[in-house]
Amino acid sequence: MIRLRYLCLGLNDLNGTIPRSIGSLTKLWHLDLSDNSLYGIIPLEFGNLTNLQVINLGSLGKCRVWNLEWLSHLSHLEALKMDGISLAKQNYWIGVILSLRKLSSLSLDVCELSQVMYPYSSSFLNSS
Repeated sequence: MIRLRYLCLGLNDLNGTIPRSIGSLTKLWHLDLSDNSLYGIIPLEFGNLTNLQVINLGSLGKCRVWNLEWLSHLSHLEALKMDGISLAKQNYWIGVILSLRKLSSLSLDVCELSQVMYPYSSSFLNSS
């Protein structure tokens, strides 16, 4: 599967953790794991998917992000959906998102962004 470019596993009622081995699918352009019952941490190995243009991690269940650094490696990313994944402890999420120069579609519904305190004030978030 090392030549795989499109992986869509959304709406399959998968449960368990996301396998770290997905990070070895370095030719992927499109990854969709949405609407499953997954839990645990989004693997840092996703940072190896440097050809990704679309990633849909919306409504995964009880997944969380330990560190957003992996996202900054995805310089070809055009669409990102992480609905329902808590970013409450990701103080620098805006900086990571802004580093994605090709990003044209972003969905972060129900990501607990109102709990992020530093370094962005509520006045900044309300005006942007």
